Order: sequence, then C-alpha cells, then structure tokens
Amino acid sequence: MIIIMPLKTIAQQVQTWREHRELSQRALAKAAGVAPVLVQKIEAGAIVDPRLSSLRKLAGALGVTVGELVDGSPAKAKKRPTKRAGR
Repeated sequence: MIIIMPLKTIAQQVQTWREHRELSQRALAKAAGVAPVLVQKIEAGAIVDPRLSSLRKLAGALGVTVGELVDGSPAKAKKRPTKRAGR
C-alpha cells in the first residue's frame, strides 16, 4: 500500500521555514529586502504563485535554496545561518 502525503503549499513552507529560523514576518521581510505585506500575503495564501525573484530573496534570507523553500522541510535541512539585514 502506497501512502501519498500532500505537498505543503508555498504559504505553509514559507511560514514553516520562517518559524524554524525564529523570525517574525517583519524580520524576514527586512532581511529579504521585500515589503512585510508580501510575506503576510504569501503566508495567508493571498499570493499563491509568488514571483521567482521574491522566492529567491526569501530563500536567501532564510539561508535555503528556492527548492528547499518550496519543497524542503526544516527537519531534513542543515541548520544554516540566516542572512542578516545590514551586513
């Protein structure tokens, strides 16, 4: 018997990674160089297909690849330092 687990949405993945890195939505937005409302809308599911450029910025701020951001799980990933704003 094969059990198929549903994939997490981008909204769930962004929130999971953000919480794993212990960042607020505002802190993630600042580190990524995007508007806080973008992070809020992505996590709320109001933006279901964010631009690749936005995903790259968020992934960079979270210290993961875009692939890890949309498909990966923090439990499987190595703990990497996050990019700090202003550095």
